[in-house]
Amino acid sequence: MITLYGFDTANTIKAALLLEELQADYTVHPVNIRAGANRSPAFLSVNPLGKIPVLVDRSDLDAPVTISESAAILIYLAEKSGAFLATGGPARAATLQWLMVQAASGGPIFGQSEYWRHLAPEANRAAIKRYDDLSARLLDEFDRHLADNTYFAGCDYSIADMAHFGWMSRRHKAGLHIADRRHLRRWFEAVSQRPSARRAIQVLSTLPGAGSAHRQDRLRR
Repeated sequence: MITLYGFDTANTIKAALLLEELQADYTVHPVNIRAGANRSPAFLSVNPLGKIPVLVDRSDLDAPVTISESAAILIYLAEKSGAFLATGGPARAATLQWLMVQAASGGPIFGQSEYWRHLAPEANRAAIKRYDDLSARLLDEFDRHLADNTYFAGCDYSIADMAHFGWMSRRHKAGLHIADRRHLRRWFEAVSQRPSARRAIQVLSTLPGAGSAHRQDRLRR
């Protein structure tokens, strides 16, 4: 049995999406970060860093695995299942490269854009502009890349796409727009139509406390 500790967030969506793709036997343990549940002693005993998502895999009861950081969770599940990550060669290198682009650039930049828009105690126009500009530059690069590639790592759907889908599915939170980036929009619509993506969003959006925090993406944006 696998337990996914998480909430209705861009990072948790990534892990839930892969678990749904694998049709894994898993449950979601809600950690309402808006209520500070990630700082509770109970959760800190699972992840002392107080971050979600965290995956606990008890499939092997003699050696259960606890792993945090969404990119690491994706790699762990992909390698364990033998799916969505090539075992070697250019395909694996491309998948890991674009996975790390999301983890090192996309996630932090889009997260800062959301913070300065909605969570900062005081408005800061300079910070909003900085992260808007960085976000736009990154989205333009995604669009150029996807003009020549069906998916982020090439022809095959992979964990790199699942990673990027997390923030793209919640882009209204960070003020991100893809209406005029037709290749990125084409990619997003293709991933959105996968049953696994729809199930993952449904599972997380109905967690206690999630409420309307996640809205289904508006294609006009």
